[in-house]
Amino acid sequence: INHSNEDLSFMTTYKDITDIQRVAAKYYNDKSFCTVVALAIAAGIGFGKAFHTYRKLGRRRGTGTYRPMQEQALAKFGLKLEPVPNNFGCKTTKAVGKIAHKLQGIFWVHCTGHVGCIRDGHYYDQAAKRNKRNIIISRVVPINN
Repeated sequence: INHSNEDLSFMTTYKDITDIQRVAAKYYNDKSFCTVVALAIAAGIGFGKAFHTYRKLGRRRGTGTYRPMQEQALAKFGLKLEPVPNNFGCKTTKAVGKIAHKLQGIFWVHCTGHVGCIRDGHYYDQAAKRNKRNIIISRVVPINN
C-alpha cells in the first residue's frame, strides 16, 4: 500500500492507542469505538474522519459495528479485507500482540466482539495484552488488488 502524506500525518498525530482513546472520549464522547480506531489506522485518517464515515453508514455513538458495515467503511477509502490463511497460527489477541512487530503492511484483527488493527508492526488495540479469542485476521489491501 502506498503511504501518502496523510498516512504519515496520522501516525504523528496519535502516539498510541491510549492517545486515540483520549481523543475519542474528549472530543467525540464515544465508547465502543474499536472499529473507528481500526478504520483510522487502516486508512491513515484521523479519528474524526473515521467516526463520521461510520456515522454516515448508520453507526450510533457508543455502539459497535458488524463486518458488513466495516467493509463498507473500508471501501469508502478504496480498501478491502483479504483473510490470512491460518491467522498466522494465532488464537488470541495476546498471541497476535507477540508477533505484530514482525508484520509489515496493514492487518484487521477480528476477535470476539472486538476489532484491532496492525500497521507496519504496530498493534493498535486495547485488547492486545488480553486473551480475546481471534475470529479472523485479514490483510487490508486496495480494492483494485
